Amino acid sequence: MAYAFELNDLGFTYRGRPQPALSHITLRLEPGRALGLLGHSGAGKSTLLATLAAVVPAVKKGHLTGEVRVGGRALAGSRPADLAGEVAFVFEDFDAALVATTVEDEVAFGPRYLGVAAAEIGERVREALAQCGLAGLETRRVESLSGGQKQRLAVAAALATDARLLLFDEATTDLDPAGKAAVRHLVAAAAEGGRAAVVADNDGRQVLELEATALLGAGELLAVGPPLEILADEALADRAGVQPLPYLKYFEQVGDRYRLRPGVTVREPAAAGEAPPPPAGGPAAIAAEGVYLKYSGGVTALSGCDFAVQEGDFVALVGENGGGKTTLAKVIAGLLAPTAGNVRVRGEAPTSWSGRRRAQTVGYLFQNPDHQIFQATVRAEVAFGPRQLGLPVREIERRTEAAVVAVGLEGREAEDPFAIPKGDRQRVALASVLSLEPAILVMDEPTTGLDRREVASLMAAVTELNRAGTTVVFITHAMDVVASYARRVAVLAGGRLLGAGEARAVLADADLLARAGLEAPLAARLARELGLPAITGDELSVALGPAAA
Repeated sequence: MAYAFELNDLGFTYRGRPQPALSHITLRLEPGRALGLLGHSGAGKSTLLATLAAVVPAVKKGHLTGEVRVGGRALAGSRPADLAGEVAFVFEDFDAALVATTVEDEVAFGPRYLGVAAAEIGERVREALAQCGLAGLETRRVESLSGGQKQRLAVAAALATDARLLLFDEATTDLDPAGKAAVRHLVAAAAEGGRAAVVADNDGRQVLELEATALLGAGELLAVGPPLEILADEALADRAGVQPLPYLKYFEQVGDRYRLRPGVTVREPAAAGEAPPPPAGGPAAIAAEGVYLKYSGGVTALSGCDFAVQEGDFVALVGENGGGKTTLAKVIAGLLAPTAGNVRVRGEAPTSWSGRRRAQTVGYLFQNPDHQIFQATVRAEVAFGPRQLGLPVREIERRTEAAVVAVGLEGREAEDPFAIPKGDRQRVALASVLSLEPAILVMDEPTTGLDRREVASLMAAVTELNRAGTTVVFITHAMDVVASYARRVAVLAGGRLLGAGEARAVLADADLLARAGLEAPLAARLARELGLPAITGDELSVALGPAAA
């Protein structure tokens, strides 16, 4: 039987770049198996997947060495079209890959290109949409979907091709926990049906249930093995720039469940980490009461939503895909006017502000950085806002430099923002907002596409801004980021606020989270089963240890 894919001593260097993206990679996968692919940003995950889809080197040019085989077939000289129906690729930049006007047409596009009979196309579309939680949205226009719904749509389109090799490049970044779980189940079902899948991710939790994981670092293959073992190895995970999960060494995996290994003790009293900062005092920075918003296409995004944030607070806004989080954020920023209800930001209606006043008061980071950046260099992008404010040259330079350093892009100021990975473009967009030094910072999925070091760097910068007085509201599906950084959490679903409170209390409320299609971080769930108050991996690791001899 031919392997689903084989990479034999694979190397690749992009045209115009001195360092190879991949070096001496030898890896193979059998049909009916799924492989996780972990590594830091720039480790080579996307490049490796692109070689399997013939995107490299046919489209993305460079020098390739070694051999790539898919289904027993050597890909030398092949183009992506040659693999249609055999390989399906869900790109990291999924939004840019969507081509049709409606949801139904997007999923049907691949089968139609492959010449599948009309009756079978209809069945494939219905099945793929149901599997991805999009049933009932067949006639919706693609641009009206939330970011998470678009990502689900990209996965559904790949499934509908019935390809034998599925490639997922950061395919769950914008999904809520229910959506992430759905993709994991789809990967498992595909493998059971004889297909093969490769799941590339920065987050090891997304591949824990797979049989094997390959770990990449700086283009080299560092290790291949069971994900539980690899991620419990702090030194190895750190070398690859992924978040180690050291507490997993105290557990064994039974299906998708975990139980303590024999000989592990739970220390009492269990450490619960540092207490969060006291609730912010002072007047409300944001006050939204009974807000409704209905889009022109007839979709109701907010249905009587209430939301309040005090000056200086640090709030995570969480909820299901399509639940209204991005719409509420845009209403707060004055980018959308509510259909009904009352919104006040620092006591005023944000829609009444001039563009200059809005930029100085509410800095807004879009979910998709490509909707925000437009300059030819990183420096020009970050300096654009301060320059429009008419600030002195020295002040523009100070703000630009500080913002670039805050997001970890120093030394890259001359690069073209459109020629760098999506995660880096996200950091450029955030720097362009930070350079305006707004009183309120609203961020929509700021950590999407970032590895754990980049997340830590970015959130540390935002935390410092908050300590200096900036009010922060951030939308995220990364519940571990919520646990580590948020002071308060607001839960949104169906366009309404379901509940809000101190982060530790909200993350311990499994019923509230479930009503919004959410779940606490893995460490918090394991701790809850053990009767521990921990919500982060560090807290759980402190609470566990080997039994005394």
